[in-house]
Amino acid sequence: VGRYTFTFPPASPRPDAQYVVQLTSMETSGLLDDVIIQVQDGTMATTGFNYFIHEQDNSGNPGTYRDRNNFVTVFDTD
Repeated sequence: VGRYTFTFPPASPRPDAQYVVQLTSMETSGLLDDVIIQVQDGTMATTGFNYFIHEQDNSGNPGTYRDRNNFVTVFDTD
């Protein structure tokens, strides 16, 4: 729940791990939770990366992983 892996196609690995990732999650207006989407530190590689979505401080824990519809965009100038 809330943990994802983005993998570049096997025929198209990146030449290096120096690319920009833009992540966006969707939330319905009725929930309005404090949802955060982030790349997992240290996972960016030429073959892909991990990212996660979590609901921030729920008045008792540091964050709870959540599944949400999301979009991934990768910008690479190589």
